[in-house]
Amino acid sequence: MRPLSPSRGRTPARPLARPLADAHRHLGVLPAYPFYGGPPVNSDIGARATIAQLMADLDAEGTERALVIPNYGVPDAAAAFAFNELCVEATGRDDRLRCGLWTSPRPEDEALTDAALALAGEPGVRALKLSFLLGGRATDPACRPALDKIFAAAERNNLVVHVHNYQAEDGEVYFTLVHGIAHECSVSFVAILQATRALRKGFESAIYFW
Repeated sequence: MRPLSPSRGRTPARPLARPLADAHRHLGVLPAYPFYGGPPVNSDIGARATIAQLMADLDAEGTERALVIPNYGVPDAAAAFAFNELCVEATGRDDRLRCGLWTSPRPEDEALTDAALALAGEPGVRALKLSFLLGGRATDPACRPALDKIFAAAERNNLVVHVHNYQAEDGEVYFTLVHGIAHECSVSFVAILQATRALRKGFESAIYFW
């Protein structure tokens, strides 16, 4: 097998010619998990466990500012919640950093979400991350109490609700979260594939940035 050329293989990071800000940077190393019935693996090979490692990466890239968010990706909500305090600590360690906090709409995660929202007033916090990847739906009445609390905390602290969307039915996530809950805060949808599908189904708009 011939070696990969520099243009096709991975090359060392080079500082960019102009300032760069990263609006979605994960922090924290998740436990190994046996995805799809295989052996336990650490799927996020680029994850960083410490603030020092994160800052070294940003320096090597030439990234001047970053919004750090707890790493996630294993079916254990507590694993992502465990990185909230690390992300808050990072913002106090270096002024180049701001952070988002991991939250959950699921009623079984109520205590974890309450603990996360208690950090929402910390100076470096700028967003509340919300995901349905581990269950729940925006239209599920059981999720409504947590959603109300999350949006109320965002409004009270002038934060963005940062949504990792999921396979929506007829655009339900977008319109429920934007129009179905009384709030005066910004909503940012991380992934847009499902939003594009919603547009193709005839909805006039599916992503809101304001």
